[in-house]
Amino acid sequence: MYVIYVYYTLFINFHFIQGPCLFESGLIPEKFSYQDDIKCPSYGIGLTNIVMRTTRGSSDLSRKEIKDGVEDLISKIKRLKPLVACFNGKGIYEIFSRSKCEIGNQPDCIPGTDVPVYVMPSTSGRTMTYPRASDKLRFFQELKELRDARKAMLANTVAEDNT
Repeated sequence: MYVIYVYYTLFINFHFIQGPCLFESGLIPEKFSYQDDIKCPSYGIGLTNIVMRTTRGSSDLSRKEIKDGVEDLISKIKRLKPLVACFNGKGIYEIFSRSKCEIGNQPDCIPGTDVPVYVMPSTSGRTMTYPRASDKLRFFQELKELRDARKAMLANTVAEDNT
């Protein structure tokens, strides 16, 4: 798995932002709609949630619910060993990490791993800072650059081990 994309909960507005941005950034080779999210694993993108219940939005979740999901998420990332963990929004990552953050690549990896963290602006249609897909595209491009750098590093490590 190349990228694991972490959401708050089972509510996903995939078709509004992720589908077009995943394609336009080059993370996937074909356009996706909300019906195509099932294809993500075939392109090395896993989708997961920190809270495993359906809600209308993140405001329906308590900080305790999110904190309770942290250990399960860390275990999942340790098991799957993605090249990058991408969090959908600052709020979820700040609760996960117990610290403030900025959008983009984070200084710390997922605890107990060498998996770097990228924090994406929330793809919720309610987010006013980056309201359109075109406003968020550059972040998907940065995620792709991070993924590609990690893939190249892994390939170099494997090549060195084989010599």
